[in-house]
Amino acid sequence: MKEKQYHRLIGALRLERALRKVKIPRCLIVRQIIEDNIDLSDISRREIASDCFNNLSFDSEIKARFCKALFNLRLDVQSDDIVRRAEASKVHIITPLDDIYPATFKHLYSPPLFLCSVGKNRELLRYPNIVTVIGSRRPSPYGHNITRRFVADWSALNIVIGSGMAKGIDGIAHQAALDSSGKTIAILGSGPDIIYPPDNRHIYDNIVENGIIISEYLPGTPPRKQHFPARNRLLSCLGRCLIVIEATRRSGTMITTNFALEQSIPVLAVPGNIDAPASQGTNRLIRDGCDVLLESTDLLPYLDIEAIGMSLQGAPVSQQTDRETPSDPIPAFSVSKEADTILSSL
Repeated sequence: MKEKQYHRLIGALRLERALRKVKIPRCLIVRQIIEDNIDLSDISRREIASDCFNNLSFDSEIKARFCKALFNLRLDVQSDDIVRRAEASKVHIITPLDDIYPATFKHLYSPPLFLCSVGKNRELLRYPNIVTVIGSRRPSPYGHNITRRFVADWSALNIVIGSGMAKGIDGIAHQAALDSSGKTIAILGSGPDIIYPPDNRHIYDNIVENGIIISEYLPGTPPRKQHFPARNRLLSCLGRCLIVIEATRRSGTMITTNFALEQSIPVLAVPGNIDAPASQGTNRLIRDGCDVLLESTDLLPYLDIEAIGMSLQGAPVSQQTDRETPSDPIPAFSVSKEADTILSSL
């Protein structure tokens, strides 16, 4: 691991543990990191870490305890294990100061303090045409076939497919993109080196070679139950729109959909059999006003067509049109009580 990446990892560890001891809204921490140009490598040095957030606009007593926690943190055996895991998996730390940190993440109610990535294609995070595909963990043959067909069509246009590497539609979407020589991004609810579910090892390994895996959790973090609803908020705004292919009425997929709708992210749903439980969620989304996806080409109005043309001509990402995002890192939307409960676990 390169020296700067090592110090960023230690800084991430120090910041994460300090926030466990002293609760401060993450949006304020991320805003301060951006405004004061604070690199996580600075936070790795305890003699500097406590001064990094002097300008933080928060209760002075709580801020003092937070800065003290940053200073007092010392490395332990668990810290050494995290470093070893990061080195073994070639983890790369992405901060809010980096160009490849998704701009939409900065506007979340609780934005990631950092992203741990594994894979050779970090530039995918800058692509102007990313769409997120999610759905049931127990898809029907219909859902399976629709996912493979649509994703293959989109991959042919160099559209990047994002998903959560879960069983079912997520895994099918990743695999369909890989089988079509396309690109894909996976967001995990565990450390970036933890393969969950274990059956998806082949998908994980292929994404490492041909895409990118990201997580807001440090290496070695197990897949805890509360991580997945929190992870879903990242899935909700990773792409230009959220595509739902089969979902029951009460599911993680619908949690992700609610996050997207609260941020005015377009949600497109594939209709299904009205008697099939796996289609009750998607059919209700359509009834409630979400756009229907009947053909793969129905996605085109939501994409940057100019960027697709440039991409197909081989233009580098830097020359393609960036997605429009607000400049203010303070989130412009409120969250529901359900979402607030989910995010309180962070």
